[in-house]
Amino acid sequence: MKRISTALSRGRLFVQGGAYIDSDCVFGVKDALITTFAEQTGPTPDGRLVAGSWRSLTYTLLLSDFTP
Repeated sequence: MKRISTALSRGRLFVQGGAYIDSDCVFGVKDALITTFAEQTGPTPDGRLVAGSWRSLTYTLLLSDFTP
């Protein structure tokens, strides 16, 4: 499993109900970029044991060719 930053090249993912959804003037929040991070318990995907819960995200990112 590869990890990617939520700061995408021309956008960003926002947490549903987050504090900056109505005020981000740099990226402009689009509905398609608002997502939930599901609360999980137990071992993390890489097998670590953590105290308490942690969150995960499943998001499909489609890339296409771009020719200016």
